This record gives sequence, structure tokens and C-alpha cells, in this order.
Amino acid sequence: MNCMGSSVFHRIISGFGLVLVCSFSFPDFLWADDSDANSSHQETVNEQNDVYTLPPVKVVSTPLQNQGGKQVLSLPTLEKLPLHGETQLDALAVVPRVQFSDEENNEKAAGEILPPLISISGGRVYDNLLTVDGLNVGSRTDPIQDSDRQATLPRHHPQGLFVDNWLLETTEVYTHNIPPRFGGFTGGAVRSETVDPDHEAPSKLRFRTTNDRWTEQHGLEDVELSDSENTDQPRFDKYFLDGLTSFSLTDSTDILVGAGYKRSNLQIWDNRLSYGNLRKEDRTQHSLFTKSLTRLEDGREFRFFVLYAPYEEDKFIPGNLNSEHTFKIGGGALNGQYSRPFSDGTMDVRLGQTWSQSSREAPSHYYQWRRAGSSKDWGTSTFSNEGWYGDIDTESWHTQFSLDVEREAPSIGSVTQNLTFGVQASREYALYDRKETSYLYRFTSSGTVDCAGDTETCEDGVQYANRRFVYSEGEANATIHDVALYGQDTLQWDRLTVRPGFRVGYDDFRGNLNLDHRFSTEYDLWGDNSTVITAGLNRYHGSYLMAFALREGIPPLTEQTRSLGAGDIPGAWSTDTPATSTLYTTSDLKTPYSNELALGVQQELLGGLFSIDWVQRKYRDEYARESVKVKVGGKTQTTYFLNNNGHRNYQSISASWERNWRRHSFLLELIWQEQEGSKEDYLDIVDLEDLEDIVVFQGELIAKIDLPRNDFNRAWKGLLVYSVDLPFDLTFSNITTYRSGYLDVYDTKENTSDGYDIYDVRELDPNIQFDWKVQWRRVFSDTSGLLVSLEIYNVLDRVELVGDDSDDYEIGRQFWLGLETWF
Repeated sequence: MNCMGSSVFHRIISGFGLVLVCSFSFPDFLWADDSDANSSHQETVNEQNDVYTLPPVKVVSTPLQNQGGKQVLSLPTLEKLPLHGETQLDALAVVPRVQFSDEENNEKAAGEILPPLISISGGRVYDNLLTVDGLNVGSRTDPIQDSDRQATLPRHHPQGLFVDNWLLETTEVYTHNIPPRFGGFTGGAVRSETVDPDHEAPSKLRFRTTNDRWTEQHGLEDVELSDSENTDQPRFDKYFLDGLTSFSLTDSTDILVGAGYKRSNLQIWDNRLSYGNLRKEDRTQHSLFTKSLTRLEDGREFRFFVLYAPYEEDKFIPGNLNSEHTFKIGGGALNGQYSRPFSDGTMDVRLGQTWSQSSREAPSHYYQWRRAGSSKDWGTSTFSNEGWYGDIDTESWHTQFSLDVEREAPSIGSVTQNLTFGVQASREYALYDRKETSYLYRFTSSGTVDCAGDTETCEDGVQYANRRFVYSEGEANATIHDVALYGQDTLQWDRLTVRPGFRVGYDDFRGNLNLDHRFSTEYDLWGDNSTVITAGLNRYHGSYLMAFALREGIPPLTEQTRSLGAGDIPGAWSTDTPATSTLYTTSDLKTPYSNELALGVQQELLGGLFSIDWVQRKYRDEYARESVKVKVGGKTQTTYFLNNNGHRNYQSISASWERNWRRHSFLLELIWQEQEGSKEDYLDIVDLEDLEDIVVFQGELIAKIDLPRNDFNRAWKGLLVYSVDLPFDLTFSNITTYRSGYLDVYDTKENTSDGYDIYDVRELDPNIQFDWKVQWRRVFSDTSGLLVSLEIYNVLDRVELVGDDSDDYEIGRQFWLGLETWF
């Protein structure tokens, strides 16, 4: 690093160590008063069905209900933790059974600000339910299409609307034993609630920043970022800025207004241009948010919010001249909520709509000029490429309604009952729109060609375009309606609590009726909540994907050719046979689902809470595709059919211990996970032959479809989260993460004497990383103050290879600086 040398860094570490040692022995008068924080924490942990929040953690005397499989992350907790990003999903790094993609920690992505890709309990990145104030903010349009290089599809993300943590009061993460209120997923559920307006709360303004000069990058040692060979490691500057304020509109109504701005400016050396070039890219996200809260004397509450959160990427294609293009993702939401208490329960009604887009603005046509003897000489190989594949828009409008009721039911003898039931309905309309026809031109050399003034597709005496692929303008749209009913009865008798539940759903995309059983139970072994045994038997049905319906309507790719005519002038274009096929659905597709079995124990231990859980998941009827190739006019045409041939198995054991004492919070977790099933997404080819194929893997015969997963598949993960309030208005937090080695599976292209394909693995090394955050708080008055923060990620600068490429390394040591003020 250029600005912070190793000697300064070691002094920082030594200083932190000295302060930590002293923190255990300083007298109490040196500590800041945290009675308000403790009171706030007590209120959080005693919310209905929420027993503790991680971290900090506190053992309480209320029944340990619904804690197996659920963790609650509050805003004060998240503000203390060192988290690279600030999105709804970044905080899940401290939750067991949540794995982040190895690509997220790749130094080639150090300048990115998009939310991470996550897997919950073995699910795939699009198998999760993500909600904000009851609205589903996940994307069902084409969530795994993350390539810049697709001619017919823009880039997407599994999250359709990006919401940052500074807007979220609490985030609940469900990894197993998930209540029937949640549906449309086979992985996990993430439920967030936004901050309520409070005119008595101070206004806040925050700023965070980092850059490549504060980041160690190890992909190519002793190579400066500006050198022509260092193409993948960008220069970057990141800036995060956000603010919130509340005010009173009437005696009963408060208004909250917030705004956020995130930007990363990147410079990337493009050595695929013959003269070299340092080219610029930008990542930008805006967030505008307003929310009203009206409280009436009879206890009724009305909430309404509007959120606008667009995201943009300005990018280029390496080696392509004039290829600058813009991706736009994200959108907005509005939502209304009516809550009413009864003497024996509550009713909650929500109605809202989200709008999201995934669009590309790019040059209209793509030219693959021949370089030899041409003035088009910027390429470094046979061709000099120019332009790109034109503008494309995909948009989704998702209207959602829910009615949820909780009521006490009459007791049956000594058995008490609490009923939870509700109805949910939604309508989603999605649109694909290519605004104009785009062409991919390919050229042939000609020393006699006369362009007759055509400089776009011809070069006099050198070359002309004799082939072009036609991406026709056109639209495709789809509308899907779905409805679900659910119910759950919580029965408690003596030390035993049983929660039988169900969920039944229907959508008109497949026409399938999906019935989920949800069953969980707890037994208080000694009657004092010191030892609680939990168990669960559940089924989770997935959701539709608009990708299937939209891709069916995309016009097929066609090919046109031409040759020289009279006077060596290029002639007219003639259309050839279709060059590719259309992906389409079949009418008998089943709905993917996962079956779950879970067992656990929660035990008070050494003043804290020890938990151990075992979870088994079997994923069945997962979407995949098969291909059929036929000869049409001498060309091979491929047609794709969707099927339900995908399946996977998952199991895990997680153990954790957590405790609060004095001004310390401590969480220790260890999880082991095992997965089978190599098909990562719905675009993988899974023909019937794949189900029967046997291959050799590590000396054993196994089914090809059961090869280990290529990502989200580290067998062991350890996590230590520690936070302490220090003297002199300081707070220190540490997240230590251990990730076991990783198996990168590949085809050796060799066969046994019996004809079996041989697969092998490249074993990537384990790693342990320390992430630190130090905060200094200065309070000026009851309503004003200043907070300065220093974050250090990968403190020991330990990196290992990640991903499929041999030169992909983890991000090295990185510093962030932050400033917050309230007034």
C-alpha cells in the first residue's frame, strides 16, 4: 500500500492489543454509561417470538421459542460490525448456514458495490425469499444472468431492489424451521423491517470511503496497477454517503426522509488494445426514501413508504473500441400497512408494489473488423472489434397483498393455543423490449471491393461485411398471478410446545397446487428454559421464474449473407436459416421443492447460550434444461426444453455459544456442511442421459449429477464475533472468519479403460481472516455528537486462491474510514 506502511500498521495492532488488555481492568468510572443501550437491547430480545439477537447476545427467562433456525440482526448491532458493504445481504456474514460466493472476495471485484450472492442452507442464489416491510424484493425475471457479454439479454441480479442497512431497523434470517407465513422459496427467508419515523430522534449523516491505495492486491506481485499486463486489478475509489431525518407532521403522524449515495470510480488498463489504454468505469447507486407513521389512540397504526433505489454500471468491453455501455438495475417500491390490535390478537394488512428494471444502453451494432492491412488496427489479434449489441430493457411490476392475523384460541384443558393465519396474493407483469434491430458484422478480405460510400460495413480495397447476425427488435411479456393461504397453531402443554402448520399456494404459470407441511416443536427438558430440545419437519415449495416465459417470446437469431456484385460493390443481404433456437417451457413442469428435517438443542452454559443444530435438506424437481440439435439447411439448430431433472442433497451441523457480560459481546460459531448435486442453476444442461451417466471422481464411481458443487461448498466455516465498549469513548469489534479448503471440480478430459469420464479436483487452501472496526464517539449534547470509525479488513493480509482461475486471489488488507454525525 502506498499511504500506510507496515510499521504504522504494526503500531496500530499493538495499540489495539494494549487497549483490549486494559479494558478488562479499568474501573467503571472510565466507561461510558450504556444503560440506554442495554434497555434498548432488552426491548429487542423480548419482542414476541424473538428471544435473542446476534450479537450482542443475552440469555433471558422467556421461553426459547422460534430461535432454532432464526436470528435477528438489529441496526445498532450492524452499525458496530465491520461489514464491507451496507446492503440487506452483507450482514448475513454472521449467520450460520449462509455462504457467500467465493467470487465476492475476489480482488478483481474489489471496486464493486453490488449486493453479494448468497446461499442459505444449500439453496441456490435465487432460491431465497427477500422481503422488506412484507414486499418481496427478489428478482424472478432472470436472476442468474450476470454476464456482460450476452447479446440478447441484459445483466440481472437475484435481488431486484437494493435496500441498504441504514434503512432497516431489524433483519430476521430464517435458515430452517421456517414458519408457513413465508413461501415461494426452497432455500432461506430474509425478512427486514424499515426504520419507523420518530420526530424525537436526532438526524443522522454518515460517510465511508476506501480506495485501491488502501488495499493490498496480490494477483500479480510487484506489478503496478498502470502496467499493461495487469488487466484485471482496477484502480478504484469508493464513497458511501447517507442521511436520515424525522419530523412531526401532526400530533399523531411522523415523517421520515432519507437519502443515500454510493459510488465507485474505477480505472482499468485494457491491454487488448494495440496502443494500450487506461479506461474508466463507474458504479453508482442512489437511494431516496420517505415513510410516514400514524398512531391512533385506539392502538391502530398506519404506515406508508416510498423507496426509489436505482443502480447503474458504466462499463466497456476489453479490446472493443466504442463499446462503452450502461447497465441499469433496481427500481422502486411503495407500500401501505394497516395494523390493528384486538383484545386477543392483532391484524396486519399490507398492499404495495415494486418496480424493477434490468436494462442495457449500448452501441447499436457490433463489428469484427479484420486487422491485417487495415486502418482498423487497434486490435491485438486477427480482429479489431468495435461496438456492442444494442439497447435492451426488461422491467417488472409486482403488486402484492397480504393479510396476517394472530389470535389467542380457546384452551383445550391445560393446552393453550395461539393461531396464526393469513392470505397472500400477487400479480407480476414483466416486459422484455429490444428497441431496435442490432447486427453483428463479420468481414472478409477483398483487395478489389468498392464500398460505394459505405464506410460503416466496408473498407475500400481491404474488406467488407459478408455475414451478419440479426438480433431483431421486438417485445415479449408475461403476467403471472399467485395466491397462498397459510395457517399455524401453537399448542403449549406443560413443557411441550408444538407448532403444526400448512401453506397452500397456486400460480397460473404452471397451474400447480403446492401444499407445504410446516411442523416444529420444542421441549423444555427441566421446565426452567435451561435446556430446550427442538425438532422440525418441513417442506418448502419454490416460486415461478419470469425468465422462462420471457425467453420464449424473444425473436430467434437469424443470419444474413451477401457477396460482391457488379463492379465489386457488395450486394444485397439475403436471409439464411435461423442460427439459434428459443428456450421455452413445457406445460407439465412441476414446482421445485425441498424437504427438511431439523434437530437441535439450546443449553444455558457458562452464563451464555449454547446451541447445536442438525439440518438435512433434499432438493427435488429443480429446474434444468435439455437440448435437442437438428440440422436445418446445413446448419445446426439447438432447441432448449425445460425439465425438472435437477436434484441436490444438503446437510449441516452448526454449533454456537454466545454471551453478554459487562460491556462485552461474544459469539462463537462452527458449522460443517456437505452438499451433493453439481447443477448450479436452471440453465445447466440436465438431459435424461445425465441422470444415468456414471463418472469417476476421486477414485470412486458416482452419478455425474452428484458431483460436488462448484461454489458455496466449503465444508467448514468458523466464526468469532467479539465487541467491547472501551474506555475513552472507544468501541472495538472483531469478526474472525475461518473457511476450510475448497474443491474446484473439473473434467480431466481423460477416460478409464471402461470408458468412464474422469473428474478431479483442485484443492484450494483454507484461510482465516480478521476484520476489525474501531469507533470513537464524542457526545456534545443529548441530541448531537460525532462518531469516527476505522475499519481494517483481512488484518493479517492473508490471501488464498479463489474461483476457477489460477490467478484469482482474495482481497488483501483493506482500510476504510468513516464519519457520522447526529444533530
